[in-house]
Amino acid sequence: RQGKSVLLTSFTHSAVDTILLKLLDDGFVNFVRLGKLEQIHMRLRPFNPESMPVRPRTVVELSDFYGSKPVVATTCLGISHALFSHRKFDYCIVDEASQIT
Repeated sequence: RQGKSVLLTSFTHSAVDTILLKLLDDGFVNFVRLGKLEQIHMRLRPFNPESMPVRPRTVVELSDFYGSKPVVATTCLGISHALFSHRKFDYCIVDEASQIT
């Protein structure tokens, strides 16, 4: 809400989802949740590009979509997503960092 971008990541899907659910409950909805739909909490699936009614299709649309979201959340394994080779974040929050090797 301060014009900064945040990469939110954790070792587990449930940890990522727990934080996003708290944001959602607080009324914050301007985020994207990357990952396999079946691993994502039901309430957060609408924030995954795969479940959006109108999905970005071209490289430009994808770039614009991901660039418009101040919060991007994924597991540590999800960092291999192509988005992360083109976007820089002001902050990176790593929850459960002690579990990452």
